Amino acid sequence: RFCAREPLSCATSANISLTVNPTLETIAAVKVDTTPADTVPDRAGQNVRVRGVVTSIDFRGGAGIEYYIQDTTGGIDVFHSSTSFGPFTIGDNIDVTGQLVQFNGLTEITAASITTLPGGTLPPVSPQTVTLSAINESLEGKLIRVDGLTIAPGTFAGDTNYSISDGSPGTMRVAADTNIPGTNAPTTTFSLIGLVGQFDNSNPFDSGYQIIPRSTADIIPLTSPTGVGSANPPSVRPGGSSLLTVTVTPGQNPPSTGITVVANLSSIGLSASQAFFDDGSNGDVAPFDNIFSYNATVDSGTALGPKTLSVQIADAQARNSATSINLNIQSPSAPPTPTGLVATPGNAQVGLSWNTSVGASGYNVKRSTVNGGPYSIIANDIAPTSYNDTSVTNGVTYYYVVSALSGANESGNSNQASATPTAPPPSG
Repeated sequence: RFCAREPLSCATSANISLTVNPTLETIAAVKVDTTPADTVPDRAGQNVRVRGVVTSIDFRGGAGIEYYIQDTTGGIDVFHSSTSFGPFTIGDNIDVTGQLVQFNGLTEITAASITTLPGGTLPPVSPQTVTLSAINESLEGKLIRVDGLTIAPGTFAGDTNYSISDGSPGTMRVAADTNIPGTNAPTTTFSLIGLVGQFDNSNPFDSGYQIIPRSTADIIPLTSPTGVGSANPPSVRPGGSSLLTVTVTPGQNPPSTGITVVANLSSIGLSASQAFFDDGSNGDVAPFDNIFSYNATVDSGTALGPKTLSVQIADAQARNSATSINLNIQSPSAPPTPTGLVATPGNAQVGLSWNTSVGASGYNVKRSTVNGGPYSIIANDIAPTSYNDTSVTNGVTYYYVVSALSGANESGNSNQASATPTAPPPSG
């Protein structure tokens, strides 16, 4: 209102609209509930402003958005039925202003504006490991992980709830906007990462919690430790030595600890339960690299021929698997095993070359389309230390080994070499 000095000379101004932006707060502050018996936030219906790290994909898809965000105090769902803010990716930092609401027990912000912040504005978010029985209102909206879960076998469908258990019951919800629908449920114990959502339409809104995974990568099956065995050299005479190794891939979910490797070496005159070592002893080259070794000296009375040495791998988590090591026991009269085999691909051909085996009168060239064999002889008792294989198809990978001959005596197989013949690119 503006007035002149004279009392009668007064005019009224137009109305002025003033918008006050909410003060920036933590997620926990806007979700505060001083009457926890109803699990409804005290400030429902108010305009609020928070910042958080995006922890989900857009679960809405199409028109509108639904992202979960989290700061160091809590997590919350950000929603709009029609406006498509973003898009945002997991890990983005955003500033959200909107109305605090509750939908079927789930506290949400109906976004009015969203601003992308520079990366690193907020600390990154890692899933909090919990049990199913611990899931309650305090975890709503947060990214969590639950281990040791089981689920009924089947194929996942979109927008569907599934019962899960870690000894206590729980619910996993598969959203249609993920890549999970159409994939199979784990058949072994698994871990699950996801957002804690809720669907409970009756007061006091303290049930109906759901874990919502974001992709198939959030469904993590338990795996056992596995290994690949080898012998160097792969062929020895009775009384000779070979370094036997097993390269172990630790199990996951949880990671393996206390890995043991035990082999049955009775077929070469040694222990039926020989421990392998990853501590730098007994031929082990580097300690604690998950390559377990044993330097085996073959008993002098061992029968000639190929031996398959069975190996058992186990961890402290009571998981196990089996593998094997192939070792050939060759005649003392057999020439040394060839070394240095190289395979060079060409157009509809593969060139092979290897080092001379002292005392060899010829060589057998063997081939397979399976890594590790079994191999078939494609060239028998050839004299040169090279061979050109022209009976191949472009685009197919071939695996080769070579053995050395001296009369009727044959060495073990060389190192394996592989090649994939390829047609040259079109000219011009």
